[in-house]
Amino acid sequence: MKRTLIVILAAVMIVMSFAACGQKKEEAPIEEAASGTELVGAWEIQKDLSDFDSIPDDVQAAFYKAMEGYTGMGFVPYAYVGRQIVSGTNYMILACGTTVTAEPQTGLYMLVIYEDTEGNATIKSVKDFDIAAIEEAEPADTPFGVAGGWQLNDRKESVGMPDMETEVIKKVLEGDTSGVTYVPLSRIIAEKIVSGAEFALLAAEYETPDSQPQVCMLYLYDMADGTTSFKSVRIDITAYNE
Repeated sequence: MKRTLIVILAAVMIVMSFAACGQKKEEAPIEEAASGTELVGAWEIQKDLSDFDSIPDDVQAAFYKAMEGYTGMGFVPYAYVGRQIVSGTNYMILACGTTVTAEPQTGLYMLVIYEDTEGNATIKSVKDFDIAAIEEAEPADTPFGVAGGWQLNDRKESVGMPDMETEVIKKVLEGDTSGVTYVPLSRIIAEKIVSGAEFALLAAEYETPDSQPQVCMLYLYDMADGTTSFKSVRIDITAYNE
C-alpha cells in the first residue's frame, strides 16, 4: 500500500507515494453518508484539484458581501475548506485576520460565512485557528517543534504551489507506505525555524480513494541533520460552526 500526497501545480495534479512516520492520528467524528459522498459532519469538502488554494467565485462573492460593514478586523482568505447546505449555505474559510487597532495583531481564524436563499451573506462564526495548539493536541514521538515560533506565509492568496513548497513536501514525505491520500486545501501557511525547519498546511485526508475525507493539519519536519518526518492531526471542523 502507498500513502499518497496530491500536489497541484497550477492546473496540474501530481500524485506521489510516500512512507509512514508511524505517528498517531487525532480522530474526528464524521456523519454517516453514502459511499463516495464527500461529507464530514454534513460539510462538503473542497475537491477542485485544478486550483486548490483559490476561492471559488460563488464563495468569494459571499465572503466579500459578508465583509461589508464588518468592523474591528480585516480578513484575507488562506483556504476554502468546504460548504454545508442548510436553509441557504454555510461556507468555511481559513483566513488571516488583522485587528484594526493602534498596534495590529495578526492571526489565523476559521470563518463560517452564511448566505441565505436571497443571496444575503453574513459572518456566522469567527474562531481562532491555533496551529501550535493543534500540533500539541497529540503527543509527538520526536522533540521537533519545541523551539521557535510560527511565522505566517506572506503570500495568502495565489494560484498553484511554488516549486520551493513542492520540493519541501516531496522531500519530507518521500518513502511513506500506508495508503493514505492527502489533498492540500492550502499552500504551506506557516513556517517555524527549529533545528532546521517545520512547515504546516491544511489538507483533506483519505484513508482510501473512495472514503470520506477528514480535514487535517500536516506538519512537515525538515531537520538540519538531514532527517525528515511528518505527522497529520485531524481537525473536527464542526467545532468551528458552533
